[in-house]
Amino acid sequence: MAGFAGGNSAYLGLPLLLVLVVLGVRWRANPVVRIGLGVAAVLSLGPTLLVGGRDTGIPLPRDSVVLLLPWPYRGRSLAMTWQAEAGLWFRMPGGYFIGPAADGEQPRFDAVPSSGSMTLVRILNGVPPPRLTGPRRRVLARDLLRWRVGAVVVGPMPNQAAMVGFLIDLFGEEPELVDGVYLWRDPAVELTDRGRSRS
Repeated sequence: MAGFAGGNSAYLGLPLLLVLVVLGVRWRANPVVRIGLGVAAVLSLGPTLLVGGRDTGIPLPRDSVVLLLPWPYRGRSLAMTWQAEAGLWFRMPGGYFIGPAADGEQPRFDAVPSSGSMTLVRILNGVPPPRLTGPRRRVLARDLLRWRVGAVVVGPMPNQAAMVGFLIDLFGEEPELVDGVYLWRDPAVELTDRGRSRS
């Protein structure tokens, strides 16, 4: 994933850009359209301004997505409690809530499970982390991109050492230790299988 800015700052695809160009040309005299296009352009740039691929450090308005572990679901919603008690505003994958099921008929609790969420819940519950082969890394990378994760935080939790070790292997880098939690900023999955075995 070298050279890729990250899923949290790359959501304007070519079709949407073409629509914006057509709107801008057709209704360029309309101040509402001009302001809307300007806001969309700023929001598409990500959390900080990049110029020529270099991060200027200039912050931009953008919602952040934090993968906060232990994974929040009906069995353990501690991550949601931490967020509420801290008074912080960020989006997170997972959660304990009532939403529509895939068929739209019956309500479901929790987010729709994915390979990534099931892996994280298994590690939380004491199942040894899986060996990170190339295909498994790609599946987990897709989940992180789909969730638009800009940071990963591991707080106090059962089997914390196993979770941190798994993520070190997944990202290929050590986390920062900040106020008792482990933090990866702008994590990118290392897609190469480094042949590490897991117990």
